[in-house]
Parts: sequence; structure tokens; C-alpha cells
Amino acid sequence: MYKLDIDAPHGFGFEIKNIDELSSISRLIFKCVDHMRRNEIAHALFMCKGRSFSNPDETAIRVLLWPRTKILGPKPSEAAFNTAVLEMAGHLLIKDEEYYDNMSDELALSCFKDMMLPEREWLDLTESFKMIGSQFNDS
Repeated sequence: MYKLDIDAPHGFGFEIKNIDELSSISRLIFKCVDHMRRNEIAHALFMCKGRSFSNPDETAIRVLLWPRTKILGPKPSEAAFNTAVLEMAGHLLIKDEEYYDNMSDELALSCFKDMMLPEREWLDLTESFKMIGSQFNDS
């Protein structure tokens, strides 16, 4: 499990480099997602093929898990884009021509920062995932 400490959005990365790891990594991801579900932490999950986190010269199946703030009810219509799984993976579906014309890295990062967990919740979740990972490795 990798902690993604980029500007925005914070998240966790998992990688599967060979078929022998599929079952064990899938169980770890399930335990992490289940922890978030039980604690009512909204999240997005995305899986893709890409460069390995541990060795950029290798490819792996990467699974990205992003915790985010919970939004109840309709999404704000004034937002440049919804911060859901596709947007968090880098595919920005911009609904408004003016936002599209004025889109910048800074505006996108601002939208992502608005949906990130507060720092204390992020740190608590990181500690919980460390415990899950250590229990997982002990089993």
C-alpha cells in the first residue's frame, strides 16, 4: 500500500505486479474500503494499468483509493466539475464553456482541495490503514 501525498487529492495506491498477488492485494483493498464504508467516509476507487509505484520501469495494475468529503443531495451546479472518480483520475468533464475556457491547473487543484478530507481525518485514516496493513501482513 502506498500513501499518495501529492497536493491534491490525497489517497492510497495499491499495485498488482503479477497474478500471484491478485488475491492478497484484493483482500487488502477490500479491508480498506470496508473500513471506510463502516466509518461513512465517502471515497472513489479507480483501477488502471500503469507504471509501478515501486519501479517505474515496470508495469502494474494500479488501484487508487481516494477518501473525500461526503456531499449529500444534489451536487453544486456552480462547480467547474464534479470531483468524482473520473475527475480524480485526471479526466475532467467540464460542464460550462466559461469554466472550460478558463481552466487551469490551479483551478482544478482548488476543486480537488475542496473535496479532500480535513487534515485530522486524513491523518486518522492513514493510521487506521497502517494498522489494517500490519494486521494483513501478519495473517
